[in-house]
Amino acid sequence: MGKGLVSETQSELKKVIWPSGKDVVNGTAAVIAISAIVGACVFVFDFASAELVKFIMNNFAR
Repeated sequence: MGKGLVSETQSELKKVIWPSGKDVVNGTAAVIAISAIVGACVFVFDFASAELVKFIMNNFAR
């Protein structure tokens, strides 16, 4: 049972089309860039929300 599993796994891994190094670098760069953009958007929204709450509390709270 163990040898069959190993040989089947090796056989399947030979069929895999692995990405080139350039593809990996491009994909990694895209993930980092998109993560930075999303992080910046979250930061701006969080900061603006906090400032809005402060403004409301300072001007309209009793």
